[in-house]
Amino acid sequence: MRRLAVAWTLVALIAPQPAIATESPIVERGQTVEGRDLASWLVAWNRWRFALPAKQPTSSACLTEHQGGPVWFLGGGGASVDGGHVITIDCTVPAGRYLMTGIPQTICSDVFPELGYPLTAAGLIRCARDSWRELGDQAPRLVIDGAPIPNGFFVHTRAFRFKMPARNNVFRLPGVRGGRAASAGRIAIIKPLAPGRHTVIEGVKYRDFHNQVIVYNLDVV
Repeated sequence: MRRLAVAWTLVALIAPQPAIATESPIVERGQTVEGRDLASWLVAWNRWRFALPAKQPTSSACLTEHQGGPVWFLGGGGASVDGGHVITIDCTVPAGRYLMTGIPQTICSDVFPELGYPLTAAGLIRCARDSWRELGDQAPRLVIDGAPIPNGFFVHTRAFRFKMPARNNVFRLPGVRGGRAASAGRIAIIKPLAPGRHTVIEGVKYRDFHNQVIVYNLDVV
């Protein structure tokens, strides 16, 4: 049994609660960005990532390929300082963009069948949701500029089609150029940050997977 799931966990950071309510720094459940809800943006993030090669440079630079919409997809090879538990990614992000990491989530695809699930749209959706309940981190951590923020909302996608390189794709399947998938996870889309330097830290712990922390050093210009 094999699943595509990448995991990260963040050490607890404690900050005093504000005396008055402030606007949420993430897109709330039910809100949309240019007409797309959270689940639709999760589909878009996955299509973007699947279309790129699996192996990325070991430098700390973030991925900039095919970035052009209102949501900037954060991701990259990253530079590990301790063997993989803490990874640093440096990004320059255009001002006015929302930010999304696409994690944590679990994914089921007909190119990598999960035992016991039919390869129908309903089967892929059920597989992703069951996998999330079994393996997913129910309380991921997200910190912006030292302040903990809500860790997003659980969403699950429809079954969607995707394309990927025939060589060096994320599923490690030579000659396969695409398929259909569904995903489930706890997703946050960060509202546009003010121009300047920011730090976004995300941590997730999947069951049976080591703790990992991603530190995004962002220059918003």
